[in-house]
Amino acid sequence: MKNKYRFTGWLLIATFFLTLGTLIGVKSVLADSITVSNATELQNALKNPKNTDVILKAGTYELGETLNITQTVTLKNQGNVKFVRAKTFKKTMVEIAPNAKVILQKDNSGDFSFDSEKRSVADKAAFYLDNYSIKNEGQLTINGVEFKNVVNSSVIYTTGKQSELVINDINVHDNEIPLSNRGIYQHRAPIRAAYGGKLILNGGHIHHNRYTNYSANAIYVSDGSEFVMNGGLINKNGQSINDGTLANVTIGYGDPWDFERHKKDLTQTPKQAVVKATFNGGKIHDNYACFGGGLGIFGKTDVSIPASSKLVISENASFYGGGILVLDSYVKSGEMGQPAKSAGEAPYAQYYEWYGPKLVMAGGTIKGNWVYKCGGGIAVSANGVVLLGGKIIDNVARDQGGGVYVTTVPYRLNVKNALITKNQANGSLSTYVPLGIYKNQKAPVTLNAHSGGGVWFCPTGQAEFYSQKGAVIVDNQAPEPKGAGDDFWSTKRLVNLHLTPTETSKDYAITLPEYLPNGAPITYYNDAQNQRYVAGKTAPLPAVRDNLEDLALKATVNAQALAFIKPEMTLLIAGNSASKGGGIGSNGSVVFGEKDQELTVKVVKKWKNVPLKNQKPVKVEVRAKLGQQDWLIKTVELNKNNNWQVTIKHLPRIYHGEKLTDLIYLKEIDNKDYQVSYAQPKIVSLQTTVEATYDVTNELAEKTAISVQKEWKGKKAQAVKVVLLANGHKTDQIKTLNAANNWKAEFKDLLVKDQAGQKIVYTIQEVGAQNGKIKLGKDNYQVKITGDMKKGFKIVNAYQPPNDEYPPTGEKNHPTLIGLVGLGMIGLASLVTIKQRRI
Repeated sequence: MKNKYRFTGWLLIATFFLTLGTLIGVKSVLADSITVSNATELQNALKNPKNTDVILKAGTYELGETLNITQTVTLKNQGNVKFVRAKTFKKTMVEIAPNAKVILQKDNSGDFSFDSEKRSVADKAAFYLDNYSIKNEGQLTINGVEFKNVVNSSVIYTTGKQSELVINDINVHDNEIPLSNRGIYQHRAPIRAAYGGKLILNGGHIHHNRYTNYSANAIYVSDGSEFVMNGGLINKNGQSINDGTLANVTIGYGDPWDFERHKKDLTQTPKQAVVKATFNGGKIHDNYACFGGGLGIFGKTDVSIPASSKLVISENASFYGGGILVLDSYVKSGEMGQPAKSAGEAPYAQYYEWYGPKLVMAGGTIKGNWVYKCGGGIAVSANGVVLLGGKIIDNVARDQGGGVYVTTVPYRLNVKNALITKNQANGSLSTYVPLGIYKNQKAPVTLNAHSGGGVWFCPTGQAEFYSQKGAVIVDNQAPEPKGAGDDFWSTKRLVNLHLTPTETSKDYAITLPEYLPNGAPITYYNDAQNQRYVAGKTAPLPAVRDNLEDLALKATVNAQALAFIKPEMTLLIAGNSASKGGGIGSNGSVVFGEKDQELTVKVVKKWKNVPLKNQKPVKVEVRAKLGQQDWLIKTVELNKNNNWQVTIKHLPRIYHGEKLTDLIYLKEIDNKDYQVSYAQPKIVSLQTTVEATYDVTNELAEKTAISVQKEWKGKKAQAVKVVLLANGHKTDQIKTLNAANNWKAEFKDLLVKDQAGQKIVYTIQEVGAQNGKIKLGKDNYQVKITGDMKKGFKIVNAYQPPNDEYPPTGEKNHPTLIGLVGLGMIGLASLVTIKQRRI
């Protein structure tokens, strides 16, 4: 009995604590989650830091004051929810404090939106004052919320080093700064990050926004902030290419007043804080802007498009830089050759340290963009741009640089591992340069359209070419009429008085690569306006080195070598067009490839026990092999006049991560008189070159002869042919055996050893024989070969009568066959009879 009461007592105690815990839990849940139905209730709910999950009932939330959020909270709609301002309220709708963490979560039950109703709330007197939908100084995540109808202001602003804005899904549209307010409201964008804020765009849609002067139509990231684009679509933004807008996605400092161009020394001037951006994916498509149709990079920035990036910048339009514009404002804007185009006063090296942008493109696609002036795909007005990979294709510039354009000196672009092909110089804009612009100019210069289908360099443009990780420029077009330079065009070097007062024309000499990055040769031909290249008729040119004169060239390469190297060319510049420079146009400098130690190969012929009278000129192929790929570098002739040695200069040192010396091998050709041996190369590394010497030694070859005779059994044919095989492979030596030579012949002057010093095994084969049989005319023969190299070979052909080749099929009335058929019929009849009896 005591045990029973004891058990009941413990049960009551357990029930009490269980109930108490449940009540506490319910109270806790009720405290964490709350449902509101209007702005006042929402304001009150957010005053309690324990409310971490706020459910917004369907309705319009009219804010009469800023909604300040200081805690961790998720706002989630239940039905259609819309935030608007009260008519008298002109400030920011929502402000998120530095330590707050906020999630705006759209529920499938309805829409969740912020609507500014096209009411201008920004203060014209305050140049930099915005009244945002959201100002974020903490951590904000947006999942599916809509923002629309903002006028004269940014929409979402994340600012401060503690701030982070993560957008997984969003719909931002129909926000604007009207053209009537152009010049009043600047430095704005639908989504803005500044002063160390971080913005991550994973998805969503930003569209139909229209901003003006020094503002961006979609995203603007500046002042030491960071942007990561992993996904999302930015399209249909902008209204014109001449409304002064920055790029639809602007990274850096878009205001010219942010650059101290007129200071001769910047030491006492603060450097711009680096703005970082990484583009892993997403699409910037079909937008308008003045400075960079898709992406603009201004001032001190560090921008990366990684090799794995799926970013697409396509079908945008702009006044400068159809797809991307990179600008540091060192050179004042102005048309090419005009005196107004002046440089900053500080040395450019110092200026770049303070204000220089950086773009490394290793992946992504820049496609189908259009520009009114120059740089259909990318326009470069700064140092620090390196193009390593990705695709720049099908872009159009009315003037220069369909794919890529470098605006002027002192700017320099670096291009590596590039295939520049299928571009066209097909526009109609020529450029007239009057006297007085260049130091050594003696007459006005007209830079004609239809020039430089692949690459084009104006009088100030400089080209540096290196085979190491260099460019392949082939199969481009500068079509008629008045076309010139299918693949390459440049005019006589001139020096700009206003930008480069201390330089001379020698600073702009052009040297073209003689070899592809794998060492295969490049051949150049004259392709001038009145002397166009004709395949098979135009003579090849010697190497182009330190050239200061006009050049209009066609380039050709071996098709197989090009096919081998295409997978190594990680950057494709193809299908672009412009009036001048379909692929690349430049008024500045372009460095193709990587300056490294060059490889010099010396081939030396040595003779061993060969009298002088027997030392004849020999040809040697210098070849390279990598896996299944085998290609020719150069064929050289070694003779007495060149002292039996030839030097090949300016080869790349490295290809596909391998030393070219490890891939090179030599092959002496058309050699029937000498035994050849090849020594391992002697390699010496110098400051600018690696020298590799290959010795090829010839000695009089030991030779032999092999006899062959034919015997017949039965009927003879008129003649047969016999081919000689070396190590099982057919040679070009064939003998005819007939009655005139008594059915005998001899293969003479046969090398005993091959070039590797191995003995050669010779055999013979009757031409046409297969599987021991041959048909000569209408007759068939069995073929048998006996003998060896020492004794000679004998071929016996035995005539085969027709019945042997085609066995008889039997007579029509053969008695045995008739008997068998009869027995079969009797058996069949018996079976039928037995079956009928059983039935």
